[in-house]
Amino acid sequence: MQNVVEYIVKALVTDVDAVKVTTSTEGEFVVISVEVAKEDKGKVIGKGGETAESIRTIVRYCKNRDNDNKKYKVTIKD
Repeated sequence: MQNVVEYIVKALVTDVDAVKVTTSTEGEFVVISVEVAKEDKGKVIGKGGETAESIRTIVRYCKNRDNDNKKYKVTIKD
């Protein structure tokens, strides 16, 4: 799932080298954290958070398609 998020985010940003996608576990959730350059943050979040929500929707779709029983959270770090 981390690879999917990284692929999408790299397609959106200008500074591809600044993209860092990491995963960690918090309780029952697998947290996918995204870090981008300051000037690219708006591109990843989108107007009203629409782009970020779309990324989360894609993660949910991939999870359901793979019959993955894990719960995922996608966060964009400051």
